[in-house]
Amino acid sequence: MRLSWLSAGVLERARAELRREVSSWDDVFDGEFVRHGPPPDGFDAAAWPRLSAHVARIERVRETVARFGLDAARRRFGASRHAAERAALLEAGAPADLATVAGILEREIDEYLAYGELLSRLVELAASEAAGAVRAFEQFVTAAGAVTTGELAWPERVQAARDGLAGLYVRVGRIADAEALFTQRLAEESDATVAISAARAFLEVGETARAVTWLERGAARARAVGREELERNLSAKAASLRARLN
Repeated sequence: MRLSWLSAGVLERARAELRREVSSWDDVFDGEFVRHGPPPDGFDAAAWPRLSAHVARIERVRETVARFGLDAARRRFGASRHAAERAALLEAGAPADLATVAGILEREIDEYLAYGELLSRLVELAASEAAGAVRAFEQFVTAAGAVTTGELAWPERVQAARDGLAGLYVRVGRIADAEALFTQRLAEESDATVAISAARAFLEVGETARAVTWLERGAARARAVGREELERNLSAKAASLRARLN
């Protein structure tokens, strides 16, 4: 399970800086606060406090699991108010049920945490717990969209989460909501990616006519941006599916 969007090099340097002259990850903390000190060379000073806290919280949970076992770590961090700590428990093998996953997503947003696998897990859980999974996904998307951060990739990740929510709407039969969100997302993007995602989502649940419509929208968008080969491919797929309908 991937926990962090930070690169291996950034993680290694942050760990080394935080653990300098201390013997454990617990020693990096003063109560619930991370003793982060000044950032290493090349790190953004404004981002360092949150980045260092992200790294330290994950490593403290991992250290606790290694020393005392998962059960002890769950007792200590299972009700944490920090998403990174709860997510680290999942990495260590804690059950990924709806309450646990939703509990992570409800915490304050950590822009360095890789939320993708958690959202994918919600999609899986929607097969048996649709209402709760959709509610947790919706709440996360709303919270994530309200975050202000210097992390340049964050807006793109939020848009990917919104696309995921639209796909989830399709899976649980909320077709009107899916259509509305996919339409909104298509208007926000310059390429055909959203239209292709929508077509795939509708086709997977047997909504062939809607899939055709979205393939045709994708072809139109591809034509508008000069992607002639993509336009031909999407048009051909739309025609093939339309023939099945007839």
